[in-house]
Amino acid sequence: MQINRLPLTDLANQVNQNLQNKTVDLSKNFSVTLYAVIDKDGLLDPTKSKFDDSRKLGDPAMIETAKSAMEALGRTGFLQYLVRLGIDKATIMITQDDNNVTAVIASQAKTPEHAKQLASGMNGILTIGKVTAKNPSEERTLLDGATSTTDGKNTFLLNFAIPKPMAQDMIKKVLQEQQAKQQASPQGTSSDALGRPNNNTAQR
Repeated sequence: MQINRLPLTDLANQVNQNLQNKTVDLSKNFSVTLYAVIDKDGLLDPTKSKFDDSRKLGDPAMIETAKSAMEALGRTGFLQYLVRLGIDKATIMITQDDNNVTAVIASQAKTPEHAKQLASGMNGILTIGKVTAKNPSEERTLLDGATSTTDGKNTFLLNFAIPKPMAQDMIKKVLQEQQAKQQASPQGTSSDALGRPNNNTAQR
């Protein structure tokens, strides 16, 4: 499965700029919910996906940062993991509180049995991911914090939970590494340089 990391590179550059300008504090708490529609290539459909602002909580700057992060992730192809299971619609909620950073992906199945099948299939994908992911690595940390289950009814759930200090350290490391790359090659390639459309965002 091919993952396009350029949107995440752009995101890291923008977050680093915001940190330099002191317009965002990554330690602030927030919660953001996205109703996601996923196309056959595992990309977020920006015309049909929509953020639920009635459910947003916390620091405004972090809310916008989280929205940008979700949109960037939606352009990487990472959601192919869900498409493999036949999932094309999901509710995605990302929350940072005093203790943890959590992400919950929920999707309605046809029956409770179907929800269990989806959870079992995702657990298989997670197991393979843990075997193939470099350890230690950011990817392995995310996989280690992932669980797939159901609500006992028709909803498939994929949960990621990482202690806030660990998540903050991981994010800082990624941002510092990208900042070093950017400084070493200030004209480095980004997805914008490759002509990514600027309107490729979910409805806010």
